[in-house]
Amino acid sequence: TFSGNQTIKNGCNAAYSQDGATVTATNVQHNRVLKEGQRVTIGYVGTDGGSTDHVPEALFVNGVRCATT
Repeated sequence: TFSGNQTIKNGCNAAYSQDGATVTATNVQHNRVLKEGQRVTIGYVGTDGGSTDHVPEALFVNGVRCATT
């Protein structure tokens, strides 16, 4: 969840969709299934929409809240 007018322009290792301030990243074919202990790193390029660029307010993976930095 973004705190301002930020939008996703593109990203890697995930398919991104955005509805207002909420962004959803879903797996893509090459990381569709992860075994226990495996991990994937995702990234994105966004625009600040004229507002101050901030760290997202909340980040969840499979419904579990994660730290944002």
